[in-house]
Amino acid sequence: MTLASIDKSFWLNCPLARLVMALTDKFTAQEVTTLTNGISDRTVLQVGPLAPEAEELLRRTFDLVRVDTAESIAARPDLAAIEAIATSGKVPLDAALMGRLRHLRIISCLGAGTDGIDMAEAARRGISVATTASVLAGDVADVAMGLVIVAGRDFIGASRHAVGGKWQHGRYPLGQSLSGARLGIVGLGNIGNAVATRATAFGMQVAYHSRRRVEAAPWNHVSNLVELALWSDFLVLCCPGGEATRRLVGREVLVALGAEGRLINVSRGSVVDEAALIDALDQGVIAAAGLDVCENEPNPSRSLADNSRVFLLPHIGSATTQTRTQMAEAMVKALTRELCDFPRANT
Repeated sequence: MTLASIDKSFWLNCPLARLVMALTDKFTAQEVTTLTNGISDRTVLQVGPLAPEAEELLRRTFDLVRVDTAESIAARPDLAAIEAIATSGKVPLDAALMGRLRHLRIISCLGAGTDGIDMAEAARRGISVATTASVLAGDVADVAMGLVIVAGRDFIGASRHAVGGKWQHGRYPLGQSLSGARLGIVGLGNIGNAVATRATAFGMQVAYHSRRRVEAAPWNHVSNLVELALWSDFLVLCCPGGEATRRLVGREVLVALGAEGRLINVSRGSVVDEAALIDALDQGVIAAAGLDVCENEPNPSRSLADNSRVFLLPHIGSATTQTRTQMAEAMVKALTRELCDFPRANT
């Protein structure tokens, strides 16, 4: 049987076959043969829950062992030889755990975040940490721009005004035009760059804040976050979570954003001082907030959820059928590259 003789529906409906197709543009024929001969004898440790489609593909591709918490590994001496971990990036994987897995080569994360991973220890040990940030960036950026529009034009409040019998009693308050508005981005990685590209297409002025200037970026770099907030009509958070960015946005930044400013967060709830945000909204320090994330997921503060100035989503940035499938395939691709000793890709 040749590849050409296989019915097209097989390639479209078989996750492992789609993975092989996705790899062929980067791998040689010999490397693809290695894949098609099977790598199911290679063990991968899944730490914590993953999306069903990702777990299914992992099981089809590898000998998958699952533990629900990192602490469970201490009670499993049979896992000492593990070379690869699949996780969400939120489960704590610290230096002590990595020390128990002396053969660990890769941690592959389903998502853009690495909040729970001791990245310094991984770097010290030479452990590759892969994410699916490049795959999900477009969908997350779409949600960010959706929140920019909703927060700027208050579509939800306007809809309630129209259907709630208030339209005939007067017009709805004016909103913020996007064209010509100033959009500040915190974190110009894959997601931030995708947001900037979309905002530019809307005719918005774009500037960004990050630890380092991105030389290839055509947008203005602002080294001070408060200065970026002062300049911005919309401040969009696209930076990673973790201790380095915990409560990065507090009262000082919110005051700088101002009474006509709108905060958009598609990064992590931990990046914002939520108590300061609630106070800022209640006191009119900022105009509105569009949030795909919050501190206490999936149980958001009622002060946020019940605030008419807040547009809250249940962390759906990458939640499309197409992207979740691609994320699962990207996770398995990273594991395959490492375990088959193929060249590493940028993640």
